[in-house]
Amino acid sequence: MFKTISSPADCEIRAVIKFLNTRNDKAAEIYRQVTEVYGEQAISDGMVRKWVRMFNAG
Repeated sequence: MFKTISSPADCEIRAVIKFLNTRNDKAAEIYRQVTEVYGEQAISDGMVRKWVRMFNAG
């Protein structure tokens, strides 16, 4: 089991989403990985999907 990181900066989570998206991970898998490390309160599934769409759009 991973340690959780409390109080992450928003830019830190976006960077992780961008990295995982670049690896072609699906939004659901990105959400699972992010919440596994940062906790479910860190970001919503819908927000992860929004960032994935924005990164894919350029």
